[in-house]
Amino acid sequence: EEEEDSAFWADIHEVLLGSLRLLKDTTRTVYFINCAVLLPAGVLNPVALRAMLRKLRFLDGALGVGQHGAAGLASEVLFYCSRAPAVDATSFDVAAAWAAARRECVAFAREELGSSSAASAQKLLPTAPPGGS
Repeated sequence: EEEEDSAFWADIHEVLLGSLRLLKDTTRTVYFINCAVLLPAGVLNPVALRAMLRKLRFLDGALGVGQHGAAGLASEVLFYCSRAPAVDATSFDVAAAWAAARRECVAFAREELGSSSAASAQKLLPTAPPGGS
């Protein structure tokens, strides 16, 4: 059984390395945001946002910020919202969600990247949502 486990993990390791190579060589990646998880009942879920930020940070590193893919082009990430109809739009408060997301992003930057990055994030993130809502 130990030999089977070892072979299984060796296979998993190869698959993961292959996936990382594909990410490093790609010029366009699609990231789906699951709105039903991120905005249940029209309210931002900070735990889901934190998980998404960690995934995006990993993707940022895997794509090689500032580096170029095989074709010599910078990587592009396209974001799509999935399961948006599952979100109750009538109970969605744009200003409250924006404020909660901004707080969580700054806290994430502070915890994951350090105080100077948190200060930069705080300056770069507008206090009001786009469109003045």
